[in-house]
Amino acid sequence: MPRADIVVDDDVLLRYPLPDPASTNKDERGTVVVVGSSRETIGATLLAATAALRAGAGKLRMVVDDQVADATAVAMPEARVVGVPLAVNLLDASTFDGSAELFFDADAVLVGPGTVDGEHGRALAATVAPHLGPRTAFAAQPSAMLDELVNRLAVCVALRDATTWIGTPDGQRFVDRAGHPALATSGSGDVLAGMLAGLAARGAATLVAVLWAVHTHGLVGEGLVRKFGGIGLLARDLLDCIPHVLNRLGPTAQSATG
Repeated sequence: MPRADIVVDDDVLLRYPLPDPASTNKDERGTVVVVGSSRETIGATLLAATAALRAGAGKLRMVVDDQVADATAVAMPEARVVGVPLAVNLLDASTFDGSAELFFDADAVLVGPGTVDGEHGRALAATVAPHLGPRTAFAAQPSAMLDELVNRLAVCVALRDATTWIGTPDGQRFVDRAGHPALATSGSGDVLAGMLAGLAARGAATLVAVLWAVHTHGLVGEGLVRKFGGIGLLARDLLDCIPHVLNRLGPTAQSATG
């Protein structure tokens, strides 16, 4: 019998609720570490970091190329910013030795937003990985179909396009059609990645964080298109709308209507 994919909507999110943030302090809402890719794409790192806070994470740490660390700290005053040499020819086993404590108690680590070079991305992930312990899996080339990736990595996988397909190792499959073609713009995926990291840091289980990040990202895009039209949407436009959608659908709203 063909497998039935669950279509993600507001009712599905009710069955996979986010942690209630009402009575938590910033430590309980989790710490996100965002590791930038390079100084050329620091904008993508800032988008992802901002989205993590907009999704409700309590604390933010950023590890960026040392040549842009000062500018990043000014642009993101909410974060603790550390500079390291991130040029691909400087990455080695000791790159993060001086900042390893940043990862020790992190609840979620996002590596490489804005990566434009596959080799650099793989080197960056491999250099960060020893500081994360056994909790992390990386896909070098996540271009295969959903089932193959889920089976190979044994983790929750989301393949994001006009439609998003989500799968888990225990056989659950979801399809999310929220969104608009206007979301296909530079930096939009970095915002989604930051949202996912922020929700995970808050304590959401992996599947819950993925479902909420993907669906919220889509709804934010739909709302902006209704307000402004579908031409010229910028990734930064999404950021201020994230709390509105999460607060409308999240635990506080659910308890008020339940």
